[in-house]
Amino acid sequence: MRARDWFIPVPLDISAGETIHIRVKTNTIMWIPLQMIRTSQMTRQIVHEYLFFGLFFGILLTIIFINGVSFFLLKNKNFIIYTIYLTALLIYQIRVHGFLYLIPMPFAVLEAILWLSLGVMGIFLMIFAKAFMNLSNRMPITSSILNTCIALFIAQTIIGIFFSVYWANQIAYITGFIVPFVVLFAAIRLYILGHHEIRFYLIAWFSMIAGTTIWSSAAYAQVQIPANYFFTVGTAINSLLFTLAIFDTLRMELQEKELVIERENYYKTLSRSDSLTGLYNRRYLSELVKRLDSEGEIPAGSALIMLDLDKFKIVNDTYGHLAGDMILSKTGAHIKKHIRKTDIPCRYGGDEFLIFLPGANEAAARNIAELISNDILEDITHSEKGEEIKITVSIGLSENRLDDSFDGLFLRADAALYQAKKLGRNRISVL
Repeated sequence: MRARDWFIPVPLDISAGETIHIRVKTNTIMWIPLQMIRTSQMTRQIVHEYLFFGLFFGILLTIIFINGVSFFLLKNKNFIIYTIYLTALLIYQIRVHGFLYLIPMPFAVLEAILWLSLGVMGIFLMIFAKAFMNLSNRMPITSSILNTCIALFIAQTIIGIFFSVYWANQIAYITGFIVPFVVLFAAIRLYILGHHEIRFYLIAWFSMIAGTTIWSSAAYAQVQIPANYFFTVGTAINSLLFTLAIFDTLRMELQEKELVIERENYYKTLSRSDSLTGLYNRRYLSELVKRLDSEGEIPAGSALIMLDLDKFKIVNDTYGHLAGDMILSKTGAHIKKHIRKTDIPCRYGGDEFLIFLPGANEAAARNIAELISNDILEDITHSEKGEEIKITVSIGLSENRLDDSFDGLFLRADAALYQAKKLGRNRISVL
């Protein structure tokens, strides 16, 4: 009968004085527990075990699927490394709990599957630890120790398949004790140093170290404990926690990237904007001109408004720079209030402003200029002494012509502004 475990039927009609000798030989140092149970008890035990392992294998398959899909969606190498580890772990658990005995195959193949899956588990668990905690850069000595462990896992696999199962087991027990403590030490140290993104990874290793220690200790303990079941429960817990650790790290990395982008945008805005008015500065205008020149011509139906505050120097000298700054700030607000989203407003000089209006004809540009002019005229600013300050604005406006360049548009707007000032200020002139 094919089964997960060895069964030796014992007749129930044996007299009390008879002795039964059962000799079991193993080439490992694991102690093999023997149980005397009735058939009904055995049936119940088998049902409970199948339910337990069905749940466990279902959890593992689900986590493998999640990690595999996550790798293809997020392109993070940690997912594929961990998926390989989990797949080897699943095969190992199926083999070590006897489920492969239900499939007809030579015993040598079963042993090869055992050592190959165990070796791949160890190798990729070390690779995952190094990659996840970036040990090559953060803790190079620990990284070298894990490289040695990888070599031990490779040796363990080769020895177990082709040479001595006994010595392969010795290596397995050594790595079973050493590896969890080395990785746990690295994780604790990094967490203390401020790498809090590995918190789930750290918790996962605490659960793994408990299961692995019990499993390895069972080789030497003279007590009947279900060591593999401790290892199985610990494996299910840390498999889930490792996956959470990867997602949590990605979440924190995404937050850091968003913060970096936000800072870059902030500093980029500072480099292109005027802090007093909130409009673009002259540097940005230069970039705009270069871009328009490279395109050959400005968009058809565009206009340019050039605006200059009348007698602003006198206001500054009379009421102080604080009042002058307040007027400039208000002017920027009036401009932003009336322009369209596609328009580009710049503070060109001290009290000079320029607005580029792509796709706006002369009538549309004049309407915007009048709204801005009226707001500035009606606005009243108070000096530090409470004095009322009113100011007017002169505006020059130009609309692009066929095959026009930005320089041509700019020169005509500048000439129109000069004309508005010459005609008495507080007016709009168009050229």
